[in-house]
Amino acid sequence: MDPNPFSSGLRWQDVIDILLNSYILFRLYVLFRGTNVIRMIIAIAMLWIVERVAVSMGLIVTAWAMQGIIAVGALIIIIVFRNEIAAVLQTRNFKSFFWGIPKRQVHTPVDTIVESVYELARRKLGA
Repeated sequence: MDPNPFSSGLRWQDVIDILLNSYILFRLYVLFRGTNVIRMIIAIAMLWIVERVAVSMGLIVTAWAMQGIIAVGALIIIIVFRNEIAAVLQTRNFKSFFWGIPKRQVHTPVDTIVESVYELARRKLGA
């Protein structure tokens, strides 16, 4: 096996693979941007980088420990942020996930209060 994967050249399949994965990761970023989930995913990515450095330096125990921490961290993200993940996925449709133009929605406190007042009026509740 060749130790350097780039010495044999870049195939067209590799380019498609890189582009496809880059696009999917970008769309996931757009989907979860502005939430606490993205910060945790960035932390997991940093741990993965540390794990890769440990593997390249031959630090077997450190690499093994980082793999365990990353696996547990991913599970914790899913458990702790399940409501936030579900809310994000329910507000988006499948078409907008793949083709939607990324727009950043800014909700000011005034917008939130106005929406709340209208919702209370619709339900005929006083506050």
